[in-house]
Amino acid sequence: MTSSDPQARPLSGKGRFVRSVDTAERDAQAARLRSEGRTYREIATELGYCSKGAAHDAVSRALHAIVRDDAEALRAREAERLDGLYEEALGVLERTHYAHSHGQLVIGPNGEPLHDPGPQLSALREMRQIRESYRRLHGLDAAQAADVTVRATAPPADEPDRQQRLGAVAAEIARRAASGQDPDAESLLSGQ
Repeated sequence: MTSSDPQARPLSGKGRFVRSVDTAERDAQAARLRSEGRTYREIATELGYCSKGAAHDAVSRALHAIVRDDAEALRAREAERLDGLYEEALGVLERTHYAHSHGQLVIGPNGEPLHDPGPQLSALREMRQIRESYRRLHGLDAAQAADVTVRATAPPADEPDRQQRLGAVAAEIARRAASGQDPDAESLLSGQ
């Protein structure tokens, strides 16, 4: 069997073909040939693919692998930066901070400097935001799929009647208010 023979390629547990190092290198070579302006038929012939469609698929796999690798590298760099920011905020959280007023240390009634929790609370907020960014970066907060059924229902049979009565009540309230009478909406709604 040749390497282009699909039967020679191993399958994953899900029944899909597993890319080997040889397959990845061959896909990369197909992408290089395509970037040089070669047709898919020429690529198929030169690299032994069974069709120009198979050559096209090889180029697509190579391009997706490049994008995926670059995206993973960027994600790793961003995760490192977020980890560094988290460590800095953790350092602020772990330090003791004292209250100052007009550039002077504030001393409490017991003669000790007063503790200032403000910087630690700010560090906690930053740490929470950093963790949220980290979860978004790694897709941990992705929306979950929901199966929603929407049923349209007809309004109750007495809906037009209700609308008409509400309109009449609103008109009566407006008439009473305009003539200086007490527009008692509650008594109008109850039918009195």
